[in-house]
Amino acid sequence: MNYTDLKAAILANAECQPYVITNDMPKDYDYAAKDAAIAAIFNAEAGTRLVERFENAIGIMSAVGAVTGAEILEKLDQAKAQIPALKWAMLAMVSDTGINLGDHETQQMLDAMVTASVLTQAEADAVKALAIQPSSLAYETVSQPITAADVSIALRNY
Repeated sequence: MNYTDLKAAILANAECQPYVITNDMPKDYDYAAKDAAIAAIFNAEAGTRLVERFENAIGIMSAVGAVTGAEILEKLDQAKAQIPALKWAMLAMVSDTGINLGDHETQQMLDAMVTASVLTQAEADAVKALAIQPSSLAYETVSQPITAADVSIALRNY
């Protein structure tokens, strides 16, 4: 964990200011509760983030439902002859590894399938959502949840 980045983010966050205790401040024996409050602020769900998620055809059918998944895959399979990128994406979909639904270009290709009237917006959104997870300030800052101990280390080196 990058404690320097965490410290900078804590100090820059107005919501954290009432709880910040650094070594150059007067001793505060309520430090544990204040560190926990900062950790809670940073770990609170705040928006979403795109994550790497590889899925093959079976995984998509499992995730969005067998019937819906089959309909989506059938539409994509029928359109692949006219769209070279889709042809190769469909080849990946039948492999064990699958395709990374969290890749920005994959997400854009799904949007393009809506524009081309291959998929409905709801169908594209259902597949895209498989690679979207809740996010937090902690994930945006240090790519993982933080604890009160992490706050203590970041602000006071202990």
